[in-house]
Amino acid sequence: MEPRSGRRFSAPSGRRDVDQLNRARRLQVFAWSLTGGLIGGLWGVFGVLLSDWGVWTIPAMALLGWSVSSFGTFGVLAFAGRAGQLLYSPSGKSTPSKQEYSFAESLVARGRFQEAVDAFTDIVASGTSDPTPYLRIARVYRDELRQHDDAARWFKKAIMDSSMHSGLLALTARELVELCAAKLEDPARAAPTLAWIAERHAGTEQGEWAASELLRVKPTPKEGQDG
Repeated sequence: MEPRSGRRFSAPSGRRDVDQLNRARRLQVFAWSLTGGLIGGLWGVFGVLLSDWGVWTIPAMALLGWSVSSFGTFGVLAFAGRAGQLLYSPSGKSTPSKQEYSFAESLVARGRFQEAVDAFTDIVASGTSDPTPYLRIARVYRDELRQHDDAARWFKKAIMDSSMHSGLLALTARELVELCAAKLEDPARAAPTLAWIAERHAGTEQGEWAASELLRVKPTPKEGQDG
């Protein structure tokens, strides 16, 4: 297990929900005001134009205008509320927006690397399949904390546990092989992961590359006897 700072950090969750609710309410109030004003103004103009029909038409038009404006505004308000909910608080049926990692990234920018690792680890623990937090942990361990053993472990987790497109898979595998060879001085450590890629992606360019790379890094019987 990677070393922990003893304190876990996560981005505040309540503030975002409150902001979304306030935005939806503002949208509702704006729709109410705009629709009521437009409909009321139109009926006022019609009342003036038709006033020569008789005095009785003025209160009648006022009553009719109030009814139409009220019910029309309620309809637009309901639509605006639904639109605001979909815009600022989408349901699980819609396509989710790309998750942001600004809080964890801000910790990296401030040099609080272990806290950043903890924050990204919390995101991984939530069940995400996005490879980004996996790779950020691996690279922070490698580049900032110089904990190459932990970095290799997280590169492996990124390959096996997250959803990667073929290009990113190849890049991550190469990073793992280079790390094991250059920093850990143990290229054979990447062999199990390369074997997994070769089997899982057999018949693809990535699978063929992993198979050939496996032959290069896997120790020969002679090397195994010497080690």
